[in-house]
Amino acid sequence: MAKKLLGSETASQIIPHMNCIPDTEEDEDGNLLCIESNWPHNKYSLLIHLLETNTICSIRDRKGNNAANRCLESHRTIARNDSDQSACPGLPSNCYSEEFLNELKATHKLSLSIQKPCVQLDQHIFSITPQHILAKANVHP
Repeated sequence: MAKKLLGSETASQIIPHMNCIPDTEEDEDGNLLCIESNWPHNKYSLLIHLLETNTICSIRDRKGNNAANRCLESHRTIARNDSDQSACPGLPSNCYSEEFLNELKATHKLSLSIQKPCVQLDQHIFSITPQHILAKANVHP
């Protein structure tokens, strides 16, 4: 779905592997929890969330509610922050939070292989955000 919405080149630039997507764990009551980390920028987290939402909507449109309800992402709730979760390497610099980058040592920054900023990040967020959400937030591209 990411390649369809963002284009193949951009999708592989900002989501180079599955470690870039929030992890999920189950609590003692069987609830699925989305583990948020301190490394992603808010805009990057929003983009990933919008991609997950669009994927679920697409599955619902093509295969029905039962198929969409089987998606792990449709059952997750934000649970907690995990500052120990390792950052996804190789992303554009504007996908990482400024606070996270400022706290990194130079050697760790090098090991992350941080890329040039993705100048289309805001544009992609607007392009995949449902219009009713943009209107409600009074946001225009």
